[in-house]
Amino acid sequence: FRVADFQGVAEAAGNPALSDHGHVFLGARDCLGAPASGVSFGGSDFGSRFSLFYLIDGLPVATAPATDSSGRAGFVNVAPGTVVVSGSRVQTNERVGEISVRVRAGEISYSSLVPSP
Repeated sequence: FRVADFQGVAEAAGNPALSDHGHVFLGARDCLGAPASGVSFGGSDFGSRFSLFYLIDGLPVATAPATDSSGRAGFVNVAPGTVVVSGSRVQTNERVGEISVRVRAGEISYSSLVPSP
């Protein structure tokens, strides 16, 4: 995504993109690097204006509980700084992993969450 293209995704997810916030786009991966379904994301230090969406059949859905077979999700309007993103398997509530992501205002940060201790 380019930031200009992301505006439509953010609006579809129910939270239009703010220029003084950043955005995080994620891919959940399994141990072999393939997209992982059934992963829910959470974390800390996102600020008060953020919202989470999952790409379900290619469309942003703010009410979905977890990733589909694409493993994709995103956070809109994250406060600039470093955030911690965690992932869990929805069916078992088992922790998948955790990553730190640097967020800059007006930009999209991309990362993948893979199983980690």
